[in-house]
Amino acid sequence: DPKIAQQLQEAKAKLENDAKQNEQQTNFNNKVSEAEAALAAGDLQNAQQLFEQANGILGGDPKVSKQLENVKKQIQDKQENQQKIDQLLKDAQDALKNGNPELAAEKAKEAQNLGENEKVKDIIAKADSAIKEKQKAAEAEAAKNDQLNKIVADAEKALKDGDIAAALQKIDEAKGVMDSDPRIAALTQQANDKKAALEKEKEAASQKINQLIKEAEDALAANNLALAREKAKALDDLGET
Repeated sequence: DPKIAQQLQEAKAKLENDAKQNEQQTNFNNKVSEAEAALAAGDLQNAQQLFEQANGILGGDPKVSKQLENVKKQIQDKQENQQKIDQLLKDAQDALKNGNPELAAEKAKEAQNLGENEKVKDIIAKADSAIKEKQKAAEAEAAKNDQLNKIVADAEKALKDGDIAAALQKIDEAKGVMDSDPRIAALTQQANDKKAALEKEKEAASQKINQLIKEAEDALAANNLALAREKAKALDDLGET
């Protein structure tokens, strides 16, 4: 019967179509489940791919479309966040190279707040170590400056008291602590000037004594006892000074 044959053909087509739709729905449901599992595991790239595959099986599902949009936004946010971290880490590394560990630590900790990783930890450790070394160096420099200030003060006092030998000794000590300090050159010049002045005074005094001795001897040779006594008294006065 042609009518029955037609009905059988239509029934068969419907069964095949229903089977196909059921298979599509099953595949769709499986892909969505896989995508949601990937999303829960934090595998955003795989989740996006699986949601897109689900859309290819049964397009237009509002739930899948919304989830796919959400995944894409998370991927974009993650990329932007990573770019910020990368820039902060670059700034931190540059700061370390330029001898600014405090800034390096600040930048690395900002990066740490955006996302923890081994590179961040490594830079923070290096920055903290450099800060400690810098503090030690500053403390050592401060102690060195205190030592130098005391030696310089002692040298200045010795110069003021006219003790050139003691002043020069202190200047040598100061050179051993920090030869580049400008006060050392100034003190050395002052000490040398005072030493030269004293030597000049001694030379003038020696010449004066020799002159008085000669004049006294000449007075004695001329039987001028009064003049000889005057010269002798002058010699005594020079000896007292």
